[in-house]
Amino acid sequence: MPEVAKLAAIWIKRADREPMESVRHAHLVSGAGLRGNSDYGAERQITIIGREVSGALPPQIREAVRPSARRATWSGAAWGDVLDDGEIRMGDEVAWVE
Repeated sequence: MPEVAKLAAIWIKRADREPMESVRHAHLVSGAGLRGNSDYGAERQITIIGREVSGALPPQIREAVRPSARRATWSGAAWGDVLDDGEIRMGDEVAWVE
C-alpha cells in the first residue's frame, strides 16, 4: 500500500524562464500533467518535493530557493507521471505509486 501524504502546495509555471505561481487548486490530465503549465505534455509532468528536502535547508537559503523564484529543478526532488484526470487542491491526500 502506498504511503499517503497531504499536498502542501501547488506551483504552476505559466511560461518558460519565468517564476512559478502558487495556486490553491489545479487540473491534472492523465499522461500530460498540470493544465496551464508551460511543460504540459512534456516528459516531466510533475515534480514532487518532500518537506524533508526543503525543510532541511537553513532559513536564508530556503527563502532564496523558494519555488516562486525557481526555474530549475530542485535537487532531491522526484518527477512523476499523472495517472488520473481530476482537480487537485491544497490539503488533498496524495500517494506515490510505483
